[in-house]
Amino acid sequence: MDRAQVGQHFTEQVIVAQHLAVVGGENDPGGLVGQGSAVQKRALWQEADHIGDEMVTATYFGAAHTNGDAIVHFERANVVHLGDLVFNRLYPGIYRPAGASIRHWITVVAQAANHYPKDAIYIYGYGSAKFGGTGGQGDLPVFRDYLSGLLDHVEREIAAGKSKAEITALDNLPGFSEFHSAAPNRLSGNLAVAFDELTASKG
Repeated sequence: MDRAQVGQHFTEQVIVAQHLAVVGGENDPGGLVGQGSAVQKRALWQEADHIGDEMVTATYFGAAHTNGDAIVHFERANVVHLGDLVFNRLYPGIYRPAGASIRHWITVVAQAANHYPKDAIYIYGYGSAKFGGTGGQGDLPVFRDYLSGLLDHVEREIAAGKSKAEITALDNLPGFSEFHSAAPNRLSGNLAVAFDELTASKG
């Protein structure tokens, strides 16, 4: 798929989002940002419709990057647009005030890998210079493992008695060299969100 085709499918996604009420619709009464845990219990939903000769399906698997990210599948073109649900070999943005859940994001990425065709073209919200913003299904478990590794690392550090300031001082997460980038990067923010999520669950 060339850049023109990617752009075409992104434009289609925007049209689909408006048509299916992915934004500001049934799953988003009053908007997501700032609602936090109040939006965590929404059920999965799926909507499908034709745009021209293309069958387009939007599916929401639950809280992840925020609590309002749907995956759009262009079935005839065999393209899966994950948007910000996958940062391809980049430290992701994680928006806890908008209902993000790292723990459930791991589940969402695993569900997506099982749900969509193995031979589809996958489009991501962001990708590193080396790996790019498009790829194959094999990118999904790489990102899932990063999220799992992030939570595991912070959980170990908390158990070791380290403070939030000490935990978030790390420049790059060991074991995930493909995600490494020069500081400042998003890792400190990722570690902070993981700390808040883990300590909130204990409270």
